[in-house]
Amino acid sequence: MASPTSETMTGRAAVRDAARGHATDRYLAALLAPRDVRDDLVTLAAFVGELARVPLATSEPMIGEIRLQWWWDALASANANADAGAATGHPVADAVVDLVRRGRADKAELQALVDACRDSLTADPAATDKVLAARIDAVEGQALRIAARCVAAARRRAVSPDGRAAIYAAAQGYGLARLLCALPADLARGRTPIAGLPTGAKRSGPPPQSVQRLPCVARRAAATARDVIGGLEADDKAVIATAVLPAALIEPYLSAFETAAARASGWADHPLDITPLRRAWSLFRARHGGWI
Repeated sequence: MASPTSETMTGRAAVRDAARGHATDRYLAALLAPRDVRDDLVTLAAFVGELARVPLATSEPMIGEIRLQWWWDALASANANADAGAATGHPVADAVVDLVRRGRADKAELQALVDACRDSLTADPAATDKVLAARIDAVEGQALRIAARCVAAARRRAVSPDGRAAIYAAAQGYGLARLLCALPADLARGRTPIAGLPTGAKRSGPPPQSVQRLPCVARRAAATARDVIGGLEADDKAVIATAVLPAALIEPYLSAFETAAARASGWADHPLDITPLRRAWSLFRARHGGWI
């Protein structure tokens, strides 16, 4: 029988594998975080990654809803400052429950993220900027707010209103950039997150104007986040900059999309991503050189 120490090490390895495999941006950003919150942010990255891969694992919304409901239920019994309860058997779920128990994460906020991911399974294409912004905030914004709470809790602080404004703006920029790079894969699966997206042979031309303008919207959001972060007090800035570090990848993602969009044909027929080296270097430079 494995000793408790080896079981713990195995669980941590599984959490890291899930974070690295399903939420690479957040995983690398977590590795660059201060040591006292590093493992907690890796756990959150793994949790976000597990939720994000649900719609990728099935084309049936009902199956996806059942899987997400399992995560919601796994969190239901988690309580801050409570003794460790029965393990779920899933290392990521157990690690997230432990965050709640230690006061590093809030159960309601985690469950709200699960609910937002569940809503996205059956949501109609976003027809307006307001709807799109709300959906991005419900997922990307919520994930960053949870990360900020985690970092702030480690320092016995609360996230300030200005800090939350920075998180909102960073999430909008990051969410739009990720959405644009995910469009080819989404269209290939028959998913249209934005109304009016081209399908079939129509994808051979340039992106529609409704899509071409989104990089500008994302860059404005990133600029707003930088401005707000720049005006924060030093301690607050340290918390928010750590939480929103994945947003340092906004520009690389937008550049990848714009390069594909500039092709004469087939902009949506090729997977879009950034290279591992550019991802790692962009995050490292932002962490040590200042994202703002």
